[in-house]
Amino acid sequence: MHKQGGKIVLWGIIIGMLAYTAIRTIHFLQLTLPADQQYVAYIGLIAFDVGVLAWFYYAISAAEGATQRAIAYGMIFVCATGVCTTTVMDMTLGASRNGLYAVPPQWFTVGLWAVILVIITNFIAGICVHLNDPEQKKRMEIQQICSTDASTSSRSDCRFNVHATNTIPHPAARTAKRLAGAIRRRHYRQAGAIADVYRALYPGLYPSWWRLE
Repeated sequence: MHKQGGKIVLWGIIIGMLAYTAIRTIHFLQLTLPADQQYVAYIGLIAFDVGVLAWFYYAISAAEGATQRAIAYGMIFVCATGVCTTTVMDMTLGASRNGLYAVPPQWFTVGLWAVILVIITNFIAGICVHLNDPEQKKRMEIQQICSTDASTSSRSDCRFNVHATNTIPHPAARTAKRLAGAIRRRHYRQAGAIADVYRALYPGLYPSWWRLE
């Protein structure tokens, strides 16, 4: 009970602070925009406070493979760094305007470039995550094999492996790959025996477009 309550309190603190930093982030981003485009600052918030929550959720629930997880965890810290930068810059600017603190002009130049880098990094990271999807990598590898080998048996092998990879459960996929390997080696008698077993074990999964005859 106390453990659950502690988590609720912790998340309350995190959400409360994100609400505060979000206001600071929006205000700082608005300073970089023309008067008729102030609304764009709300869209830019996606790369900062919203980005922290979005990348955190993606990292713990949807990321697959070491590369995607590394990108997701890295982007959590990139977005958090951006939030810290905009908050510090906005608070410092406010203090400077109120005569509380004299800020060197180059500070705001550094802050501006930090904001630009955070936004660009979010864009690039989103593309890299999709390119490093494990299923996408498998499809690209199979397509590469199919495009470099023009033989009929290899094309059948490629199509069979695509079918096995995307739609067939693991035991059936293993049988399908054995069958494809036999075809590739032109062991047609062995392939016929494997195909008979495959049809018997997985009648509903046997691809209708492919025949040994």
